[in-house]
Amino acid sequence: MIGTFILAVLLSTTVPTAGNHATGDGTTPAREVLRVTFVQPVLVQNTWLLGTYIIEHDKHRMERGEHCTHLYSVHHPRRVAVKFHCTHIDRPEAKAPTVAVQRMGFSSDGYVLKEFQFKGSTEGHGVPRR
Repeated sequence: MIGTFILAVLLSTTVPTAGNHATGDGTTPAREVLRVTFVQPVLVQNTWLLGTYIIEHDKHRMERGEHCTHLYSVHHPRRVAVKFHCTHIDRPEAKAPTVAVQRMGFSSDGYVLKEFQFKGSTEGHGVPRR
């Protein structure tokens, strides 16, 4: 992607859920989370975010037809800041968690969240355009 760069991600982890534990056989757990700090305003769907957030992807929600991706502020971890259905993108295995954003324009200080990927995963999670 031209004009896309990667923000530093502070923490990535997988959270095994009942009936779906990490087995070491390459199976992706049902729920994965990463923590990211947006140091400049980032647009996610119709919501501007600035600060530290948890990005959570849940395959069980996806299978039920619900929004599979939720973002929570670390200051309000029980309140969803934004949620959406991601678009899966085949990627090489990620050596580290990544979050890709793209500048909105040449003179803009704002960015748009384009994609995220968990460490060890071969799936990128694209953010659909509104």
